[in-house]
Amino acid sequence: MIIRKATVNDIKSIHDLISKYSKKGLMLYRPSFEIAMHIRDYFVVEEKSKIIGSCALKVWTQNTAEVYALAVNENCQGKGLGSSLIKTCIKEAKILGIERIVTFTYQNKLFEKFCFKKQTKYQKYCILKRQ
Repeated sequence: MIIRKATVNDIKSIHDLISKYSKKGLMLYRPSFEIAMHIRDYFVVEEKSKIIGSCALKVWTQNTAEVYALAVNENCQGKGLGSSLIKTCIKEAKILGIERIVTFTYQNKLFEKFCFKKQTKYQKYCILKRQ
């Protein structure tokens, strides 16, 4: 199993992962064209040539970025893959010199393990910030 930067060949797999969760109301839907437009933001977990997880880091400003689109195959959960993807995004932000990371999530407990703090609650999701 490896975590690596996504390529255009991963777009369909990322879309399929996100779509499963968005249909259940657990995350925001992202169309394939949007994933393609932002493919450089994405990291994937690959195991035996299959994408089993993804997450992205979007740079907003010189000192702020967003972790988004975290998804792990249901059959692969509980193995720390989501945590590994979040750590990868945090590491990438540090490499870029970004000090503040935010996320908009329904799964705030996972992000709180990485020092994200609740800033506000909006409808169903929490806005969390790590500094």
